[in-house]
Amino acid sequence: MITIAIPLGTGTQWEDNFELKYFLRSLDAFLKVDFEVKLYTRRLPSWLKRDAAKYEIVDKYYPDKALRVWDGTPHFESYFDTLHKLELMAGDSDVTENFLYCYDDMALLRPVYSFADIKLWYAQVRYLDKKKKYDRRGSKWTQTTMTVKDLIGERFVYDYETHLPRYYNRERLLRMFSDYPVEDQITPYAPATMYGNLFCEPDGIIDEGNPVKAGFYGDARPKVGGSYPSFSTREVEEACRSKLWMNYNNKGFRQGFIQPWLEQQFPNKSIFEK
Repeated sequence: MITIAIPLGTGTQWEDNFELKYFLRSLDAFLKVDFEVKLYTRRLPSWLKRDAAKYEIVDKYYPDKALRVWDGTPHFESYFDTLHKLELMAGDSDVTENFLYCYDDMALLRPVYSFADIKLWYAQVRYLDKKKKYDRRGSKWTQTTMTVKDLIGERFVYDYETHLPRYYNRERLLRMFSDYPVEDQITPYAPATMYGNLFCEPDGIIDEGNPVKAGFYGDARPKVGGSYPSFSTREVEEACRSKLWMNYNNKGFRQGFIQPWLEQQFPNKSIFEK
């Protein structure tokens, strides 16, 4: 048995969090190991069958120290909230010792019969290969990644922020949160990058030919990091062929072809739906 732990925010572009609905449909169709689902959320979608998934209602979190430093205007709100949910998962005895941390805006693309397929830790990029970009800290994403470097120094080698599912160990997570408390941070650290550099070696680095990820983020052409265009259902289909997981962000979803592709791939209700 393994817990699939999913943090949910309040933002959804697709009716009543249909991102989650179709992710759960993909798990129901393709994940052939014994698993359970637990959600960490402020509200549950109306279509969810309450006794099919575990859940914990979690208030929005923001650390007092950061709020004081930012003069009462919160920055990195969703980052802090997600980091807090991961810490709750680490301390939750209702979660298996090793668990799979997933977001709702993704899908499993082929049958999985072994834990070995979901334990993979792929890196996004090696820091020294893109040092100038990271050192500029020009986006919130790079700032959270570089906070890891600020905290652990030369142990920071890889950026692991691939938006792939992550196979975490609760004891290791608790050690990470003890050494680097969330409440002490002004800029939150990127959790997969922190954990990956502390405890893992990469199984590979995401490139166009990688076997694990097709990402859709609104890009016009394929990019390093597993990002593909999604201007037609055919492009989505071709990018997902032979991959294990797909994921997308709001920009990719707004191109209009992620939704019909998922609806076509997973037309049947899952065990998690009323």
